[in-house]
Amino acid sequence: MPQVDIVVVGATGFVGQWICRLLSEEASPLRSPGEAKQTWAVAGRPSARLEALAAKYDVPCIAIDSPATFASVANCARVVVAVAGPYRRAFPRALCAAVAGALRPTVYVDVTGEWPFIADVIDLHDAAAQACGHTFVHMCGPQEVLTTEIGALLAADHLQSTFGTRPTYLEMLSASNSKMSGGTVA
Repeated sequence: MPQVDIVVVGATGFVGQWICRLLSEEASPLRSPGEAKQTWAVAGRPSARLEALAAKYDVPCIAIDSPATFASVANCARVVVAVAGPYRRAFPRALCAAVAGALRPTVYVDVTGEWPFIADVIDLHDAAAQACGHTFVHMCGPQEVLTTEIGALLAADHLQSTFGTRPTYLEMLSASNSKMSGGTVA
Protein backbone atom coordinates (compact mmCIF):
# COMPACT_ATOMS: atom_id res chain seq x y z
CA MET A 1 0.00 0.00 0.00
CA PRO A 2 1.25 3.47 -0.80
CA GLN A 3 2.13 5.84 2.05
CA VAL A 4 -0.17 8.88 1.96
CA ASP A 5 -1.07 11.74 4.26
CA ILE A 6 -4.83 11.09 4.18
CA VAL A 7 -7.04 8.14 3.27
CA VAL A 8 -10.78 8.68 2.79
CA VAL A 9 -12.67 5.52 3.79
CA GLY A 10 -16.15 5.50 2.27
CA ALA A 11 -15.06 7.79 -0.54
CA THR A 12 -17.89 6.85 -2.93
CA GLY A 13 -20.65 8.16 -0.65
CA PHE A 14 -21.99 11.71 -0.67
CA VAL A 15 -19.71 13.05 2.08
CA GLY A 16 -16.76 11.00 0.83
CA GLN A 17 -17.04 12.46 -2.67
CA TRP A 18 -17.29 15.97 -1.22
CA ILE A 19 -14.10 15.41 0.82
CA CYS A 20 -12.33 14.06 -2.29
CA ARG A 21 -13.29 17.16 -4.25
CA LEU A 22 -11.91 19.39 -1.48
CA LEU A 23 -8.68 17.43 -1.28
CA SER A 24 -8.23 17.71 -5.04
CA GLU A 25 -8.50 21.50 -5.08
CA GLU A 26 -5.38 23.59 -4.67
CA ALA A 27 -7.29 26.03 -2.45
CA SER A 28 -8.53 23.27 -0.18
CA PRO A 29 -9.72 24.46 3.25
CA LEU A 30 -7.80 21.48 4.62
CA ARG A 31 -4.47 23.03 3.57
CA SER A 32 -2.77 26.26 4.63
CA PRO A 33 -1.64 28.69 1.91
CA GLY A 34 1.81 27.71 0.67
CA GLU A 35 1.64 24.26 2.28
CA ALA A 36 2.64 21.35 0.06
CA LYS A 37 -0.26 19.45 -1.44
CA GLN A 38 -1.21 16.46 0.67
CA THR A 39 -1.04 13.01 -0.75
CA TRP A 40 -4.22 11.03 -0.37
CA ALA A 41 -6.04 7.88 -1.35
CA VAL A 42 -9.58 6.60 -1.53
CA ALA A 43 -10.70 3.43 0.21
CA GLY A 44 -13.84 1.37 0.50
CA ARG A 45 -15.52 -1.82 -0.55
CA PRO A 46 -14.23 -3.06 -3.90
CA SER A 47 -16.33 -1.56 -6.70
CA ALA A 48 -16.18 0.05 -10.10
CA ARG A 49 -17.32 3.31 -8.44
CA LEU A 50 -14.29 3.31 -6.12
CA GLU A 51 -11.91 2.63 -9.02
CA ALA A 52 -13.56 5.38 -11.13
CA LEU A 53 -13.24 7.88 -8.26
CA ALA A 54 -9.54 7.05 -7.84
CA ALA A 55 -9.00 7.45 -11.59
CA LYS A 56 -10.88 10.76 -11.63
CA TYR A 57 -8.51 12.27 -9.05
CA ASP A 58 -5.44 10.20 -10.01
CA VAL A 59 -4.97 8.88 -6.47
CA PRO A 60 -4.36 5.38 -5.12
CA CYS A 61 -7.38 3.12 -4.62
CA ILE A 62 -7.49 0.80 -1.61
CA ALA A 63 -10.09 -1.96 -1.77
CA ILE A 64 -11.11 -3.04 1.72
CA ASP A 65 -11.95 -6.68 1.18
CA SER A 66 -10.67 -8.47 4.29
CA PRO A 67 -9.90 -7.82 7.96
CA ALA A 68 -6.18 -7.60 7.14
CA THR A 69 -6.92 -4.67 4.82
CA PHE A 70 -7.98 -2.51 7.77
CA ALA A 71 -4.50 -2.71 9.29
CA SER A 72 -2.99 -1.78 5.91
CA VAL A 73 -5.28 1.27 5.66
CA ALA A 74 -4.41 2.39 9.20
CA ASN A 75 -0.69 2.00 8.58
CA CYS A 76 -0.57 3.74 5.20
CA ALA A 77 -1.85 7.16 6.29
CA ARG A 78 -1.26 9.83 8.92
CA VAL A 79 -4.99 10.65 8.89
CA VAL A 80 -7.87 8.21 8.34
CA VAL A 81 -11.14 9.95 7.49
CA ALA A 82 -14.02 7.50 7.95
CA VAL A 83 -17.31 8.49 6.34
CA ALA A 84 -18.78 5.02 5.81
CA GLY A 85 -21.67 4.39 8.17
CA PRO A 86 -23.65 3.18 9.92
CA TYR A 87 -20.81 3.09 12.40
CA ARG A 88 -22.29 0.45 14.71
CA ARG A 89 -21.67 -2.22 12.09
CA ALA A 90 -18.49 -4.30 11.90
CA PHE A 91 -16.74 -2.26 9.17
CA PRO A 92 -16.09 0.94 11.19
CA ARG A 93 -15.41 -1.00 14.39
CA ALA A 94 -12.68 -3.02 12.66
CA LEU A 95 -11.20 0.19 11.22
CA CYS A 96 -11.01 1.76 14.71
CA ALA A 97 -9.32 -1.35 16.09
CA ALA A 98 -6.79 -1.18 13.25
CA VAL A 99 -6.07 2.51 13.92
CA ALA A 100 -5.58 1.76 17.62
CA GLY A 101 -2.95 -0.79 16.61
CA ALA A 102 -1.28 1.31 13.90
CA LEU A 103 2.51 1.34 13.85
CA ARG A 104 2.85 5.15 13.92
CA PRO A 105 0.71 7.91 15.43
CA THR A 106 -2.47 8.13 13.39
CA VAL A 107 -5.45 10.47 13.52
CA TYR A 108 -8.86 8.88 12.97
CA VAL A 109 -11.69 11.28 12.07
CA ASP A 110 -15.35 10.43 11.46
CA VAL A 111 -18.73 12.09 11.07
CA THR A 112 -20.72 9.74 13.26
CA GLY A 113 -23.45 10.91 15.57
CA GLU A 114 -23.90 7.42 16.98
CA TRP A 115 -23.20 7.74 20.70
CA PRO A 116 -23.07 3.96 21.41
CA PHE A 117 -20.33 3.59 18.78
CA ILE A 118 -18.32 6.47 20.26
CA ALA A 119 -18.64 5.00 23.76
CA ASP A 120 -17.45 1.62 22.48
CA VAL A 121 -14.41 3.16 20.77
CA ILE A 122 -13.49 4.99 23.97
CA ASP A 123 -13.95 1.88 26.10
CA LEU A 124 -12.07 -0.42 23.74
CA HIS A 125 -9.30 1.75 22.32
CA ASP A 126 -8.62 4.86 24.41
CA ALA A 127 -5.80 3.41 26.52
CA ALA A 128 -3.98 1.89 23.54
CA ALA A 129 -4.51 5.03 21.46
CA GLN A 130 -3.05 7.30 24.13
CA ALA A 131 -0.08 4.98 24.70
CA CYS A 132 0.79 5.00 20.99
CA GLY A 133 -0.01 8.64 20.23
CA HIS A 134 -3.13 7.96 18.16
CA THR A 135 -6.05 10.38 18.16
CA PHE A 136 -9.74 9.59 17.65
CA VAL A 137 -11.97 12.50 16.65
CA HIS A 138 -15.68 11.76 16.33
CA MET A 139 -18.67 13.83 15.25
CA CYS A 140 -16.92 16.11 12.80
CA GLY A 141 -20.01 16.62 10.64
CA PRO A 142 -21.79 19.98 10.82
CA GLN A 143 -25.14 18.39 11.68
CA GLU A 144 -23.71 16.62 14.71
CA VAL A 145 -21.95 19.71 16.05
CA LEU A 146 -24.88 22.04 15.54
CA THR A 147 -27.59 19.79 16.89
CA THR A 148 -25.77 18.00 19.67
CA GLU A 149 -22.90 19.91 21.25
CA ILE A 150 -24.32 23.39 20.83
CA GLY A 151 -27.76 22.22 21.94
CA ALA A 152 -26.27 20.56 25.02
CA LEU A 153 -24.25 23.68 25.85
CA LEU A 154 -27.31 25.93 25.54
CA ALA A 155 -29.40 23.57 27.67
CA ALA A 156 -26.70 23.37 30.36
CA ASP A 157 -26.30 27.18 30.37
CA HIS A 158 -30.06 27.62 30.70
CA LEU A 159 -30.22 25.18 33.61
CA GLN A 160 -27.28 26.97 35.27
CA SER A 161 -28.90 30.39 34.95
CA THR A 162 -32.37 29.17 35.96
CA PHE A 163 -31.57 26.71 38.75
CA GLY A 164 -27.99 27.58 39.69
CA THR A 165 -26.61 24.14 38.80
CA ARG A 166 -25.27 22.39 35.74
CA PRO A 167 -26.53 18.90 34.88
CA THR A 168 -24.24 15.91 35.35
CA TYR A 169 -26.17 14.02 32.68
CA LEU A 170 -28.14 15.42 29.76
CA GLU A 171 -30.20 13.39 27.30
CA MET A 172 -31.28 15.14 24.11
CA LEU A 173 -33.76 14.39 21.35
CA SER A 174 -33.27 16.08 18.00
CA ALA A 175 -35.52 16.22 14.97
CA SER A 176 -34.89 17.15 11.38
CA ASN A 177 -37.14 18.15 8.53
CA SER A 178 -34.60 17.14 5.89
CA LYS A 179 -33.72 13.75 4.49
CA MET A 180 -31.28 11.81 6.66
CA SER A 181 -28.59 9.49 5.39
CA GLY A 182 -28.77 5.74 5.85
CA GLY A 183 -26.14 5.86 8.60
CA THR A 184 -28.06 8.52 10.51
CA VAL A 185 -31.30 6.56 10.28
CA ALA A 186 -29.61 3.33 11.40
